[in-house]
Amino acid sequence: MKRRYISLVKGLLVLFIGMSSVLAFAAGSSATLQPNRTGLNVNDTIHVPIHLTGVDIFNMAFYIIYNHNVLTPITPGYTLNPAYLGVFSVTGYSATYNDSTLFIGIDAVGFTGTDFTGQKIVDLLFTFKGGQTNLHIRKSPEPGTPPYSNIWDDLAGKILPYTFTDASVGGAIHSANTGGAWNATGSWEVACVPNNLCDVYITRTNPVTITANATAKTLTINSGGQLTLNASTTLNVTGNFSILDNGTNGSGSYVDFGTTTIGGTCSVQRYMNGNWISGKPTGSTIWHYISSPVASGTINTFLGDLLNKWNEPLEQWDSLVLPLSIPLTVGKGFAAAPRTPGGTKTFTGGTLNTGDLTVSGLTYTAGTYAGYNLIGNIYPSALLWDGSWSKTNVDGSAWVWDNTVGHYWVNNGGTGTGSFGTNGIIPPEQGFFVHVTAAGTASITIPNAKRQHSTQDFYKQDIADFINLKLEGNNGYDEAVIYFDPNATTGYDPELDAYKLFGGSSATEIYSVIVGNTNASINVLPGYQGSTVIPVGIKTGATGTYTLTASKLESFASGTSVYLEDLLTTNHTTVKLNDNPVYTFTSDAVNTVRFNLHFAPVGIPEIGSNKINIYSNLKDVYVNIPVSMHGNIFVYNLLGSEITNQVIEGNTLNRISLNSPTGYYIVKVIGDNGITTGKVFIQ
Repeated sequence: MKRRYISLVKGLLVLFIGMSSVLAFAAGSSATLQPNRTGLNVNDTIHVPIHLTGVDIFNMAFYIIYNHNVLTPITPGYTLNPAYLGVFSVTGYSATYNDSTLFIGIDAVGFTGTDFTGQKIVDLLFTFKGGQTNLHIRKSPEPGTPPYSNIWDDLAGKILPYTFTDASVGGAIHSANTGGAWNATGSWEVACVPNNLCDVYITRTNPVTITANATAKTLTINSGGQLTLNASTTLNVTGNFSILDNGTNGSGSYVDFGTTTIGGTCSVQRYMNGNWISGKPTGSTIWHYISSPVASGTINTFLGDLLNKWNEPLEQWDSLVLPLSIPLTVGKGFAAAPRTPGGTKTFTGGTLNTGDLTVSGLTYTAGTYAGYNLIGNIYPSALLWDGSWSKTNVDGSAWVWDNTVGHYWVNNGGTGTGSFGTNGIIPPEQGFFVHVTAAGTASITIPNAKRQHSTQDFYKQDIADFINLKLEGNNGYDEAVIYFDPNATTGYDPELDAYKLFGGSSATEIYSVIVGNTNASINVLPGYQGSTVIPVGIKTGATGTYTLTASKLESFASGTSVYLEDLLTTNHTTVKLNDNPVYTFTSDAVNTVRFNLHFAPVGIPEIGSNKINIYSNLKDVYVNIPVSMHGNIFVYNLLGSEITNQVIEGNTLNRISLNSPTGYYIVKVIGDNGITTGKVFIQ
C-alpha cells in the first residue's frame, strides 16, 4: 500500500511518512474551521485554525476547498499547536490539486488515540489576495472518486463518519481595469464575485454594472470610479457607502436605476478649491454652486466657509450661518466659498437621493433677475439636460456657473456655450439656474432617468445654420451661440433662446441682442433672408486686446457669407468671417453693443452670375458684393432724387450711412458687369 501511494501522488501531495495506522476520526467526531473573518486587507496573513472534537482520534486526513484567487497558502502553510507537538505531526500537505484544494494529513506519534474536546490542533496560514471565499473542510475522497480512488481503495470502510463546520473569509476587493458586470469574476482584481463579506472598492473609470441583485459589507466608489445599478435590481450594503473625490480624478459616480439599501452611513465627497479668508473682501472669491446628494444634509458640511442661498424675490444672496442644523434642502442650489486652500467637503445624512424629484414653488418677481431660481443636481452622478425634462412655466434653458472664467455657461436642451453647451452635462452635486417665465405656479421635475456618468459624453446631432462666437481676453473667455430654426420667432422663444446671465465684474463676456433689446447667450431666429443683422455685445472687464473667433460656419449652405462689422472703428471695419474667422481688437472696460453680424445667403438678386445682396439696418444701407467689381452705389428717395452715392468695394460688405427721414429708399448698383436695384427701409 505504501509503495502504491507514492507512485500515484508524487508531485501532487506531500508524501505521508510512516503511514502505519488508520487515517480516521472516531464516530461522532467533528472538525471546525474557526473563525469567520471579514475586514481583511490585501496581503494580510490569515490564521485559519482547525479545532477537533472527538474520542479516540487516530491519524487524520482531510482536504479544504477554497478559491485560490482569494487565498494563497504560505509555505510552510501550517503551525501545530505547541501543546501537541509530541502527539501529532503533519505528514501530508499540498495545495496543488486543481489550484483550489489544500490537502493535509496529521499523523499520531506514539499514541493509539487521543481524546479532544474542541482543542485547536493546527493553524493553516494563508495570504489574503482580496475578495471573499468559503473554506469547506471535507474528508478524504472516498473510493471511486477521482483522482484518489486508487489511493484509498484499501481503506474502504475504514473512514468513519464525522461532521464539519466550514468558515469564510472576506475583505477588500477592487474592481479591475476592464470594469464589467458585478457578478462576473473578470470585473475584479481577484477572480471572485463580492458578497456581504466584502469591502468593495470601485476604483476604475471603466464602470462596473450591477445586472443582478448584489450585496457588499461596505462599498466605496473611489475618485473617478463608476458604478451603475440597473433597473429591477437591488444593491444591499450592510455597512457604510462612501463616494470619494480627491480633486484630481473627479468625483466617484453612482447611477441608481434600481433599489439601494444602506445599513450604515452614506457619505459623498466633493472637492472644492477655495480662497476665502475671513475678514477679506469677497470680490475675487471662488464660488461653487452646490446641491446636496443626501436626504438629510445640513449646512454643517460647510462649517467655517461662506454659504449663501439665492433669494429671487429680493434679488440677493442670503448668508447661511447658524444654526448648523439648517437643512440643505434636496433640490435647492446653494453657493459655497471654501476657505483657503479649500479641500474636500463631505455630505452626510440619511440616504442617497434617487428617483424623480419635482421642485415646486419657483418664483418670479419683477426686477433685473426676475424669475431666476437656483436649483441643483440632487444625485451623486452627472445629469443630462436635454430638453425632455417636465416643466411648468419654466424656460427650456439652464445656466451652470464656471468659477474658472467667472460667468455662466448655458444650454437650451440641444446646444449652448462652453462644455455645458457641448454635452449638456450637469456635474454631480452641481447647482444651476433655471428661469421662470412669469408669476404664478412654476415647477420642474429632476428626472432620475437622465442620470449618467460624466465621462460618457452625450453627442448631439450637428445643428445646421449655426455659428459660435468666442471672445477671449483679460485671462478669460465666453461664448455666444446663434442659429436658425424655422420653429423660432424673431423675439424671445422660451424653449429655444436663452437670456444672457452676466457673471463677475471682471469677466470677459459676449452676447447677441434679440428684438426688444433682450441680451442672449443663445439666439435662435427663423431664418436669414439677406437682410438679417444681429447686434453682438461684449462686456470687457479691463482695457486690453481681445480676440473674437467664429466657428461652425461650415454648417451653413455653400455660398453663404457671414460678415462681422465693428461699429466702434473708423469706417466700421468689416471682415468676412468665412475667410477670416479670427478678429482682434482693443477695448476699454465696457458693456456695449460692439458688432453687427450680417448673413448673406445664396439665392439673392444677381448681376449676371454675380450675386448682390442689398438690405438695411436702422440708418445704414448694406450692399454685399462677393466678387471683384468696379462701379458705384446710388441711393434715391421714392421721388427719384439722388440722396448719396459711393464707389463700389468688391469682395466685401459695403455700408452707406444715411441721415435721412424714416421711409423707403431705392438702392441701385451700377457695375462693370451689370446693374441691380433693391428697396430698403431706413428708420
